[in-house]
Amino acid sequence: MTVYEDPEGKVSIGEIVNTGTETGINELMGGWFRASSAKVTKSIKKAFKKALKGLVGVDYKPVAVLAEQVVAGMKYCILCESKVVYPGASAGYSLVYLYKGLDGSAEITDIISLKDKEEENTIGSGSEIPEHSMKTLIVSVSEDASRKAIKKIFKSLGLSIVYDYDNFNMYAVSLAEETDEKGLTALMEKLAAYDEIIDVERDYIAHID
Repeated sequence: MTVYEDPEGKVSIGEIVNTGTETGINELMGGWFRASSAKVTKSIKKAFKKALKGLVGVDYKPVAVLAEQVVAGMKYCILCESKVVYPGASAGYSLVYLYKGLDGSAEITDIISLKDKEEENTIGSGSEIPEHSMKTLIVSVSEDASRKAIKKIFKSLGLSIVYDYDNFNMYAVSLAEETDEKGLTALMEKLAAYDEIIDVERDYIAHID
């Protein structure tokens, strides 16, 4: 799908082609249909902001409304520019599914990261399974560091704790969304700059034949 945004911020949907990317729209029941307008209205922006409250690690900027579904309220499939929150991170695009209830409630029901063909070809040119995770790191901390201080550091970099190796003063931490090698390296350097952090390692994947 080609989305055009003019200098005044008005958005329109242009050419639609089949890229093979799985969005899940066609698999959902309840009448998904192409949005009558790609414009992200003030009402949708308000619900989007409310639904994202508390979700850290990635910034999502709504670009265009692609599809809608009438339920007990409305669901929207929104194309967003997404960027992991730390220096050096590159921007990408994601499909964010927003539910807007009749009672004013708002909820993100799904997020799908989109990869361009060049990135897919780069990944496919090597092994099918990456050598290490592109969103998880293993962090060793000082024995003297308080858990509160460590959690504050992680939160400031958009990281959440997925496992606490309590007996080893280590944590497995994760971004909300995968990044690239450059972004992962920048994040590791940022973590290593803190006195409370002793070591930062990639989360390597073991291949068992």
